[in-house]
Amino acid sequence: AMSSHISKSMTEDELVLSRRSSVSIVSHEGDGLVHCLMNTQNIDAMTTTLMNKNTSTELFVRTTHRMARLVVEKALSLLPSEEHLVYTPLGHSFTGTRLVRKPIGVSIMRAGEVFEGELQDSLTSVQMGHMLIKRQAQADDSAPSKPQVYYQHLPGNLKENEIFLLDPTIESGDTIINAVEQLRKEGGNEDKITVLTLFVSHRGLVTLQEKYPTMRIVYAKRSDNVPGIQLSKRYFGA
Repeated sequence: AMSSHISKSMTEDELVLSRRSSVSIVSHEGDGLVHCLMNTQNIDAMTTTLMNKNTSTELFVRTTHRMARLVVEKALSLLPSEEHLVYTPLGHSFTGTRLVRKPIGVSIMRAGEVFEGELQDSLTSVQMGHMLIKRQAQADDSAPSKPQVYYQHLPGNLKENEIFLLDPTIESGDTIINAVEQLRKEGGNEDKITVLTLFVSHRGLVTLQEKYPTMRIVYAKRSDNVPGIQLSKRYFGA
């Protein structure tokens, strides 16, 4: 059940419902292009579970999906919508809304799979693309290599559509930059791309905002220890 009252000072906040989670309050940052799930007790409890080294794989996966669903629902609420007239089973009319167009999901392999099921549960028949982006091994460890696209399979209609770029953790932002540049080469528009992530570092967030000022970012928590979470390794039980 929803809280019985919401403070008037929270006029910029929105409520996001998840079929797997209780209500969470979403706060906006900056110019409205960056959206973060506020640190409610529910979000904090999920984060604690994911940070805990003793969390079982089963619980880790389930909690990851819960948090990912909240991020997906928030991202969907930002897309263009239009009025839509429907009729109830008793014949009463109801004027609601629907998405103007379904987004395309682009998953950064392998960790992006965290979001795929949640997006497909929310929107049936959503188109999905995939990218494999890895850092090339270097003989000299003093200069870390930049990520490179090793594989991609993308829908052919990127130019006309909103794109959800899926990657559950962002540290430096280099992988996302590589993916966005590839999407732009294939016809994608920066202002129609929304990055969905669970954990992002302050450095990564600032880097992406400066590089792509019209791109949306939706995330659950900031963390300056993104590698320490080992999300992909623990999610896949590696």
